Amino acid sequence: MSSLSRSGCFRAGRSSLTLYANNQIDRNVFGFEVPTAWFQSLNSFLVLILASIMSALWYKLGILKRGDLKTPTNMALGLGIVLFLLSKPLAKLME
Repeated sequence: MSSLSRSGCFRAGRSSLTLYANNQIDRNVFGFEVPTAWFQSLNSFLVLILASIMSALWYKLGILKRGDLKTPTNMALGLGIVLFLLSKPLAKLME
Protein backbone atom coordinates (compact mmCIF):
# COMPACT_ATOMS: atom_id res chain seq x y z
CA MET A 1 0.00 0.00 0.00
CA SER A 2 2.85 2.36 0.83
CA SER A 3 4.51 1.93 -2.56
CA LEU A 4 1.17 2.48 -4.29
CA SER A 5 0.62 5.81 -2.53
CA ARG A 6 4.24 6.84 -3.11
CA SER A 7 3.92 6.05 -6.81
CA GLY A 8 0.67 8.02 -7.01
CA CYS A 9 2.26 11.03 -5.32
CA PHE A 10 5.24 10.84 -7.66
CA ARG A 11 3.00 10.85 -10.70
CA ALA A 12 0.87 13.67 -9.29
CA GLY A 13 4.04 15.69 -8.76
CA ARG A 14 4.77 15.63 -12.47
CA SER A 15 1.37 17.02 -13.42
CA SER A 16 1.62 19.57 -10.60
CA LEU A 17 4.97 20.72 -12.01
CA THR A 18 3.39 21.18 -15.41
CA LEU A 19 0.52 23.22 -13.98
CA TYR A 20 2.90 25.31 -11.88
CA ALA A 21 5.17 25.98 -14.87
CA ASN A 22 2.18 26.91 -17.00
CA ASN A 23 0.57 29.29 -14.50
CA GLN A 24 3.31 30.69 -12.24
CA ILE A 25 6.55 30.92 -14.23
CA ASP A 26 7.49 33.57 -16.76
CA ARG A 27 8.52 31.29 -19.62
CA ASN A 28 9.81 33.98 -22.00
CA VAL A 29 13.54 33.76 -22.66
CA PHE A 30 14.89 36.38 -25.07
CA GLY A 31 11.50 36.58 -26.82
CA PHE A 32 11.08 32.80 -27.04
CA GLU A 33 8.31 31.23 -24.96
CA VAL A 34 9.55 27.95 -23.51
CA PRO A 35 6.90 25.22 -23.88
CA THR A 36 5.54 23.89 -20.59
CA ALA A 37 6.40 20.30 -21.54
CA TRP A 38 10.11 21.17 -21.54
CA PHE A 39 9.99 21.56 -17.75
CA GLN A 40 9.45 17.80 -17.47
CA SER A 41 12.89 17.14 -18.93
CA LEU A 42 14.65 19.89 -16.98
CA ASN A 43 15.64 17.55 -14.13
CA SER A 44 17.19 14.98 -16.49
CA PHE A 45 19.05 17.69 -18.39
CA LEU A 46 20.49 19.18 -15.19
CA VAL A 47 21.55 15.76 -13.92
CA LEU A 48 23.47 15.05 -17.13
CA ILE A 49 25.15 18.45 -17.27
CA LEU A 50 26.00 18.83 -13.58
CA ALA A 51 27.12 15.19 -13.21
CA SER A 52 29.61 15.71 -16.06
CA ILE A 53 30.95 18.88 -14.46
CA MET A 54 31.22 17.33 -10.99
CA SER A 55 32.88 14.15 -12.28
CA ALA A 56 35.48 16.22 -14.14
CA LEU A 57 36.12 18.25 -10.99
CA TRP A 58 36.46 15.15 -8.81
CA TYR A 59 38.75 13.50 -11.38
CA LYS A 60 41.05 16.53 -11.48
CA LEU A 61 41.10 16.70 -7.69
CA GLY A 62 41.90 12.97 -7.53
CA ILE A 63 45.05 13.23 -9.67
CA LEU A 64 46.59 16.04 -7.62
CA LYS A 65 49.70 15.22 -5.57
CA ARG A 66 47.90 15.76 -2.30
CA GLY A 67 45.03 13.53 -3.46
CA ASP A 68 41.32 13.97 -3.22
CA LEU A 69 39.71 16.26 -0.70
CA LYS A 70 38.53 14.88 2.62
CA THR A 71 34.90 13.79 2.87
CA PRO A 72 33.77 16.75 5.05
CA THR A 73 35.36 19.15 2.56
CA ASN A 74 33.55 17.45 -0.32
CA MET A 75 30.26 17.70 1.58
CA ALA A 76 30.86 21.39 2.36
CA LEU A 77 31.73 22.09 -1.28
CA GLY A 78 28.55 20.36 -2.46
CA LEU A 79 26.46 22.24 0.10
CA GLY A 80 28.02 25.53 -0.98
CA ILE A 81 27.17 24.82 -4.62
CA VAL A 82 23.56 23.96 -3.73
CA LEU A 83 23.20 27.11 -1.59
CA PHE A 84 24.65 29.22 -4.40
CA LEU A 85 22.20 27.75 -6.91
CA LEU A 86 19.25 28.20 -4.55
CA SER A 87 20.18 31.67 -3.25
CA LYS A 88 18.08 33.62 -5.75
CA PRO A 89 14.92 31.48 -5.38
CA LEU A 90 15.29 31.55 -1.58
CA ALA A 91 15.72 35.33 -1.56
CA LYS A 92 12.63 35.71 -3.71
CA LEU A 93 10.71 33.43 -1.35
CA MET A 94 11.73 35.54 1.67
CA GLU A 95 10.32 38.78 0.15
